[in-house]
Amino acid sequence: MPLTSILKLAENSGSIRSLIENLPQQQKLTISGLAGSGKSLVLASVFQRSAQPVLVLAPTTAEAENLYQDLVSFLGEQKVKYFPGWEVLPWENISPEAEVVSQRVQTLYALQKNKSLIIVTSVNSLLEKTLPPETLKENFLHLKMGDEIDLIFLAEKLVQLGFKRFPVVEELGNFSVRGGIVDIFLNTSEYPIRLEFFGNQIESIRKFSVLSQRSLEKTASVLILPQREVIPENSDKDERDPDILTQVLKEDAGVEWSALFFKKEQVSLLNHLPPEAITFLDEPELIFDQLEKYSQQIEQAYQTKCSELDLQAQTNFQKEADILKEKLFAFKRIENQTLATASDFNFQQQETVNYNSNLDLLKSSLEEFKEKGFSTIIVCDNVGQKQRLEELLGQEVSQTYFDIGLLESGFIFPEINLAVLTDHQIFTRYLHRYKPPKFKEGIALSSYKNLAAGDFVVHIDFGIGKYSGLETLTIDGRKKEFLLLYYLNDDKLFVPLDEFNRVQKYVGKDGMPSLTKLGGTVWEKIKTQTKKQIQEIARDLLELYAERKVKPGFAYSVDTVWQKQLEDSFIYQETEDQLKAIADVKADLEKPIDQQR
Repeated sequence: MPLTSILKLAENSGSIRSLIENLPQQQKLTISGLAGSGKSLVLASVFQRSAQPVLVLAPTTAEAENLYQDLVSFLGEQKVKYFPGWEVLPWENISPEAEVVSQRVQTLYALQKNKSLIIVTSVNSLLEKTLPPETLKENFLHLKMGDEIDLIFLAEKLVQLGFKRFPVVEELGNFSVRGGIVDIFLNTSEYPIRLEFFGNQIESIRKFSVLSQRSLEKTASVLILPQREVIPENSDKDERDPDILTQVLKEDAGVEWSALFFKKEQVSLLNHLPPEAITFLDEPELIFDQLEKYSQQIEQAYQTKCSELDLQAQTNFQKEADILKEKLFAFKRIENQTLATASDFNFQQQETVNYNSNLDLLKSSLEEFKEKGFSTIIVCDNVGQKQRLEELLGQEVSQTYFDIGLLESGFIFPEINLAVLTDHQIFTRYLHRYKPPKFKEGIALSSYKNLAAGDFVVHIDFGIGKYSGLETLTIDGRKKEFLLLYYLNDDKLFVPLDEFNRVQKYVGKDGMPSLTKLGGTVWEKIKTQTKKQIQEIARDLLELYAERKVKPGFAYSVDTVWQKQLEDSFIYQETEDQLKAIADVKADLEKPIDQQR
């Protein structure tokens, strides 16, 4: 949840109000006196009250990420977007991570659909060019149930958008067409998507599991964005020099940088901003210094690459950096200058004290804020930390409020009588902004690709057979691929690829196993006997645990203040799963029964 309580208090700032009122009349305004996450608070308030898109430019990736996370804490993920850098060396035959490209393209798409956004980026990201706005408008698919689309056109479009076709979808960027079923593993979704067609009409859209290939849940629509930041045209193959192509692109690696060789138009993020956008330059001197350094690095790598390929250089990246600076200055801008001797607006914010786990010092500060009439808010990393800190402070401190968020650091804003503290600074812990994995599943470990012709396999319903390979059959006018399994007497079983999870490689005693007879009773008898043995083992375990349950155990006492202080002194932040595991173990230890952990 956004920290709306703090953002609401910022509305009382006359400095912020004056800053916003002066923006329409001034091309550039300078500000100073920002401390900690108070910088993000001012930014969030300016964005919220100006109703204009805002570009936040930071000198480095680390500073950009901190600003982004702070702004998300104040405004929420829907209003704040991050445009990351590729994080690959210039002109190396290495492509950016799929998730990086996905986030960049999603940010551009969000900007096209909703101009009222705040975009955070770094200098390097700004120099790394991307798709032109017109190209992006023409190269995405938004499919809904009931839509009609030609399957051949869809397959060709997916290839153009950077997807690779495989018999079965297992990895990001894969797609498959099996009859009237199209599976796509997008880099914007935690699970791959399955489109089911009747003719050319989409009958259903579902998420499905890579591991089992079974559908999970329905969804009303799917947005398919480009996988790469270069869109190939049908005529590209004719225009490319095959020798250069071989040297520059190894399995399409590094195409983002190398697009220049093939005269593919690329632009900066600035080309996607509307003219009324406001830019926020965090430390302009550092920004322009980094702009110069990175453009030199790109230019040197580019000249080296041209020499390697015996090509004439087509551009000068240092000159392009100057053009980029001119484009930046065309927007209304706010420049934050920490060391400025004079500025248009000085917010006079202050850093918070380093408490170093000293609760007495903390309580003293809270009492001091109370006497001055300050609103004091302690922002905790999670619910567990909030509850722990509330218990530690007890009833001794009044008029102190607690909220949950991930702010980089606290600050004091005297103009509006506001003090914001963070629990990780109070206890001198590292702030770890844990990001859960975006994709729930990767490659299916039980993939049919792990099987070789002649391998013995076990089908859960039909028993032991021998794998012979893939077969394509036409059923009801639709072509589908099947696993071909041979059983006793050369009986054949065709297993649809979307059911290959029911087939496992045989693992048993040395020697060749006996093939099962299809339609016989032997396999059912084996399964029945196995189930009976499992039930006997389960019954023995149940009796054992029941016997242990009635035996008395030692109940540990609940946590004391000392225990909580010790936990809070831990310099690293626990993840949600770790906190849950700790709470579960403590709850068990406080019971007077023997535990089985």
